[in-house]
Amino acid sequence: MSNLIYKNRQYLNEDALENIVAYALRTDKDDLNNPIQRIAWGGQGIITRTPQSAIDGFNAVKKIYQKTDGNLLHHIIITFRTRHNHKPVTNYEIIQIMSNVGFQLLKDGFQNMYFVHNEHDSVHAHLVINSINFMTGKRIADKNHLTHGIISNLYQMTPNLQWDFRVLYKRNDYYI
Repeated sequence: MSNLIYKNRQYLNEDALENIVAYALRTDKDDLNNPIQRIAWGGQGIITRTPQSAIDGFNAVKKIYQKTDGNLLHHIIITFRTRHNHKPVTNYEIIQIMSNVGFQLLKDGFQNMYFVHNEHDSVHAHLVINSINFMTGKRIADKNHLTHGIISNLYQMTPNLQWDFRVLYKRNDYYI
């Protein structure tokens, strides 16, 4: 079944965004200015020329609203599993799905980035959301509202996927 896994942790350190982007890209933090990456990625509300330019866009909103501390981002992993007898989801389809999810978040005022991993037994995407709304300067207050809104959008966009409507809040290696 397809799932939405909310990484239930605080991203408080100054380089948290760089760390999570490098992790999702499977690269080093020193390589974030390189426009050529091995992992398909994109985002909304940011400049996607390089991963570093996207990071700079997130940080600019935080500086404008003077909210450079506290939880800096939200990290969600979305797994894609098709119903029995359906063809597998392709990278192109996942990019379209994640782009649509990103546009919904953008309409609500949240910059976002996604990273598509199509590994042999684990087709998934990492979704990174700026914790600060660029229209209001407020932080995301309700992660449940955030995750259920994303699942609702995913369900409407992907009728061939089998969603179990569970949001797994994961801290480290344990589900809570």
